[in-house]
Amino acid sequence: MRLNAMKFGLAGGITVGACVALTTVAALLGVAGFPPLAAWIATYYGPWGYSVTWLGVLVGFAYAFLDGFALFGVLAWLYNRLVG
Repeated sequence: MRLNAMKFGLAGGITVGACVALTTVAALLGVAGFPPLAAWIATYYGPWGYSVTWLGVLVGFAYAFLDGFALFGVLAWLYNRLVG
């Protein structure tokens, strides 16, 4: 069975973006354990505008969506090449 790389990439992008956005929200609300995780995310997305703020929720979602879309799309493409 072959994977639709576009749909797989879209699902991966939404999932990764939601994880970063929810992590940022949890850090803003002070949920235990999330501020250090959000600070770690800021080391990667920080140079491009991400910060642990309410605007950072949207910025983080956008960058994580793009990363997840590309990663999962390539994984689906690679899977299709190897299987079929």
